[in-house]
Amino acid sequence: SGMHFAHAALPEEDAYVFSMHVPPRSSRSQVMNMIEFELEARVPIPPSQAVYDFDTVLTRDDNGEEIAVSVFPKDLAEGYTQAFSLAGIELLSLEIEARSIARAISKKGQDLTTLLVDCGYARTGVAILKNGIPIFTSTIDIGGQHLSKAVMDALGVSEEDARIFKNEHGLVLDDPAQKKGFDALDHVAGSLAEEIGR
Repeated sequence: SGMHFAHAALPEEDAYVFSMHVPPRSSRSQVMNMIEFELEARVPIPPSQAVYDFDTVLTRDDNGEEIAVSVFPKDLAEGYTQAFSLAGIELLSLEIEARSIARAISKKGQDLTTLLVDCGYARTGVAILKNGIPIFTSTIDIGGQHLSKAVMDALGVSEEDARIFKNEHGLVLDDPAQKKGFDALDHVAGSLAEEIGR
């Protein structure tokens, strides 16, 4: 195989992400200790069963830093590490999917708050980015398959035909003859929009 090294993303639905402030000029070990102290109140994983790290979101001179903390169950991270090892690939890093996507679509240094919506086959990942760093993530159990099923049921077509319908018509009613399929898509998309808004 030509692949020897990898950076990989862990599944979003198993991650916990939160932001917190740390005092100015804190060392990495001090920050990690502060995070461990916060874990019990913030995530339902005991520190002994968690792996975690952080990104700096903003530095405010003498007011300290805002950091974004990502937490995973240790057994999940170790399972991924072992899988890469058994495949003969050296794993260079693990991170949340939202962090990977954020790096691709935003630029650190832009003091913006952004809503990231990643609609996958079975679920949709939602993240709030601050300065290009995820500070909140959530998973909604509505994805592309639910849109396809709505079209399949409404029009009595195959999954492949439903996929073609979604790609050709999307969520814009451009052909009144397609109103039945559009209404089916619109219903599921409306449910997704409500969850994102919530």
